[in-house]
Amino acid sequence: MRRIRRQKPTFDIYVLTMPSHPGNQLDIVDANQLRHSYYQNKEDLVIVGLARGRGDALNLTARMVDECFHRTGGADLAAYLQDKLDHEGVMPE
Repeated sequence: MRRIRRQKPTFDIYVLTMPSHPGNQLDIVDANQLRHSYYQNKEDLVIVGLARGRGDALNLTARMVDECFHRTGGADLAAYLQDKLDHEGVMPE
């Protein structure tokens, strides 16, 4: 996370962020892309997960959806995570 904050290049690190489009559950982005101006200018970018490799990012997303389903009975991950942020200020483990 330190390299991402300092805008240093990373190798095979992906971040999961709150969705940039209402129809998405999450966005999965190569951490190096966060160095581009599009992300630098986003004030509402919220990182909800880190993974090594795209496969791990997809697996982490699946685990988060599974947790969401077990806790809420639904699969609206974006709403579940936003609720966690709004009420607890933290992401679920």
